[in-house]
Amino acid sequence: MRNFVLTFGWILVVGLLGSCATMSGGQPASSSNCPPAGTQVPLTKAMNAAFIREYERCDIQVEAQFYKMGNEGFMLGKYDTNVNATFQVVEPGGGPQNNVGGSFGLFAGTPKASSDILFQLKPGDKVLLRGAPIGNFAYGQLVVAIFQAALVRRAP
Repeated sequence: MRNFVLTFGWILVVGLLGSCATMSGGQPASSSNCPPAGTQVPLTKAMNAAFIREYERCDIQVEAQFYKMGNEGFMLGKYDTNVNATFQVVEPGGGPQNNVGGSFGLFAGTPKASSDILFQLKPGDKVLLRGAPIGNFAYGQLVVAIFQAALVRRAP
């Protein structure tokens, strides 16, 4: 019984350490691996689990269609919704994902101080987001992705 308790305790500690190590999103790209600042990247590529780590901490631009404000109650990990306004976007010409609880887009956020434009947008308005995606990973799997936009503006 003692061996079982020690083994179970060890597995629990290793599992927690592994979880903590991956929740940060792993090793984001360093600035030397980033494309030139302002490079246009397709939204779905920047937010895709296979590519998100390549664009974290980079200065990229994505084109999107505004879908709606808020995060619909979805948990966004450690993303700070006290200092950032959250909203949802979709790929230009695309549509939201349908779920049992309703429809939702890809999550994005911008500092509250830069969020005034969000309240002027209507669903379907094209926008340019400049910033970087943030991926929250658990056990090597992408749990949630948020595009952190330092700048939000209407697309021409």
